[in-house]
Amino acid sequence: HQLNDISRSTAAHSTLVIDNTSISNFRRNSLGIKNVERSFRILEKKVISRKDFWLMEGSHDGYITKYGLIHKRSIKYDIKNCDLFGEDTITYKKNFRENNFEIRFHLHPMAKVTKTVDKKIILIDIGVSGWKFSCENFIADVENGLFFGKKNSYEENKNIVIFGRTKSKIQKISWKIEKI
Repeated sequence: HQLNDISRSTAAHSTLVIDNTSISNFRRNSLGIKNVERSFRILEKKVISRKDFWLMEGSHDGYITKYGLIHKRSIKYDIKNCDLFGEDTITYKKNFRENNFEIRFHLHPMAKVTKTVDKKIILIDIGVSGWKFSCENFIADVENGLFFGKKNSYEENKNIVIFGRTKSKIQKISWKIEKI
């Protein structure tokens, strides 16, 4: 039960983390069970499914109160080449101040990773398939993590993390995962 509480209470489960803070808040109900308190609004949601690609976009205002920003993520999947293209956009609406951010990609415990010296490319080996994660304008690194994919249990895993500092106005962080 402590593992379940720890996995819920950390900022590591969020896609985008600003200043080591997640948008998720947990409240205990009358039975003592923790539930996610939805304290943010989904601003945009779009899903397009075509023969040659899928596109998913969404944005939320989960960081608007504390940091004055909107987070948007766009993911396009190229079906023919098995490539995934992503872009996270951070847009300031009010009260700008620079903060650290992290964009986190949790990997399955079976995934083996190797990072390049320039910290722009991370190679991922999953059984018989290989993948290349790249992020041109930001540092991408690998961290140890815990995978809570089995109830009341955990395994060690690796996470890919993009590190950066927020800038005023609109900031775009582009990344991709390509099959090699």
